[in-house]
Amino acid sequence: MILANFIIEGGVSFTIPLTLMGLAMAAFIFRGVTLLMNDSELSAITKNNEIVKQLATLSLVWGILGQLTGLFQAFDAISKMENVSSALLAGGLKVSMICTLYGVIIFVIGRLAILALTLLNKKK
Repeated sequence: MILANFIIEGGVSFTIPLTLMGLAMAAFIFRGVTLLMNDSELSAITKNNEIVKQLATLSLVWGILGQLTGLFQAFDAISKMENVSSALLAGGLKVSMICTLYGVIIFVIGRLAILALTLLNKKK
């Protein structure tokens, strides 16, 4: 699936902020590598890593919030319909999981980056 379709299908009100969080996190990961390469002070490296951790966690929570909001809207629409096919229900559940999946992917990337940055820092 192309990223643009993924963002639109998952609901732009949640996936665009997730994308921005992911991009900001990537910038701070790059900054962390730069700080390590320049032998910067430990406090600057620690502060940078903390920002990456917070962005990763926020992405996870934002993704879950997106899914819960989508499920709430879907169940509200379903309750107003008389007959709901299982295919329609499954499709709605699939779409509602896009935000959570996106948030989890960003979270895992952030946590792996923190692990790598921490290990690189300990080697110095």
